[in-house]
Amino acid sequence: MKEYLLTAGPTPVPDRVLQAMARPMLYHRSPPFTECLREVQDGLRWLLQTKQLPMLMSGSGTVGMDAAVCNFLHTGDKAVVIRGGKFGERWGKICEAYGIECVYIDVEWGKGVDPKAVAKAIDDNPGVRAVYATACETSTATKHDVEAVAKVKNGNELVQRVLEEINRSIREVHEKTLGEYRAAYESRHRILNGFMPFWRSLEKTLARADQRITSLNDRASRIDAQMEKFEEIVAHSEKAEHALTVSALSQLAVATLVLAIAAGGALINYKLIALPMSEMVGAGDYITSSLRTSEVAALVIILVEASMGLFLLEALRITHLFPRIANLNDVMRRRILWIALTLLVTLARVEAALALMRDMLIADKQALLQSLATAPQPAPTGGSPMPRAPTGVSGSGMSRASILTVPGMSMMVGGLLWWKRRASATPYCLS
Repeated sequence: MKEYLLTAGPTPVPDRVLQAMARPMLYHRSPPFTECLREVQDGLRWLLQTKQLPMLMSGSGTVGMDAAVCNFLHTGDKAVVIRGGKFGERWGKICEAYGIECVYIDVEWGKGVDPKAVAKAIDDNPGVRAVYATACETSTATKHDVEAVAKVKNGNELVQRVLEEINRSIREVHEKTLGEYRAAYESRHRILNGFMPFWRSLEKTLARADQRITSLNDRASRIDAQMEKFEEIVAHSEKAEHALTVSALSQLAVATLVLAIAAGGALINYKLIALPMSEMVGAGDYITSSLRTSEVAALVIILVEASMGLFLLEALRITHLFPRIANLNDVMRRRILWIALTLLVTLARVEAALALMRDMLIADKQALLQSLATAPQPAPTGGSPMPRAPTGVSGSGMSRASILTVPGMSMMVGGLLWWKRRASATPYCLS
């Protein structure tokens, strides 16, 4: 059966509050307690509609009354006490316990105090320092007009003027101090803004230093790992011997595969550019009795391209054919990588242009053979005729001039050769 508490105080407590009170105690110096206290104070600010900090006291209402007396008055002070119920009488008992001289205003229970009576008591008793009353006498369900009582002025106008002057002085000092603080605050911010570029420069310097330290730590870690491997190698451990054997075999396999691919690619590229190089340099130009200049030029392009490809793989540390390149620092390796890549792309463009020239030359040769095969033969006029070659350009059908290969101009040279072949009306001499 649920019991109900129908009294003015204490009042019934909601179930959710009882459940919260059943939780374990919080240590009063712990962060959860601080957060709970701040939440309660914010709630009391809203409830009391004040911006001031509410003071929380652990105890009954009598504890609050006791604190209101002992914290504002001293023994021998004089105070007006309004007795209009049980709690009004308690005000008097607490004041007498602390030696306060009480001026009582007795009010009929169930009725509120008259502010004029309070003003008369203050005027009749000079030196009154406080007025104690209960806002709502719960014992009689009576509410006193505390706001009207608070507006009652003391008869001592001199004290009031002194207090107002003190209040005005305090306000002036406060405003002056606040203005000085704001000026100093703005001055500090201007100084800090002036230091901002230096701080940013310092931050960038520290960031670069941090990157270098990180890079140094990475290199130190790699060196430590290499030293551990070196110690294992010196100790002739099975793990080190196995790793060296496997590494040597894998490097040999990779190097063999790369060299095979490079050799095959070089052979194919040589076949593609040999013919157009002979047209550009001249098929009848020999360095030795059996070594053509065009073949050497094509071979040089192929070898340079293969070398740049190997250097690119070495810079990427895919192969280890040249340990000197692999042991270079990162800056030098990047430079070698970009140089090799640039030359490789340039030579690839040259080869593409030469391959296009080769296709043009082959197509031109086929068209020439077809035109010679379908040309009508003149009838003999008696006797055994002597075969005679047609007049015109022999060999390639054009004047063979040595042309220097320039990257990016190969396409233009190929187009000029093809156009000159087409413009020549004299067929090739087949002997």
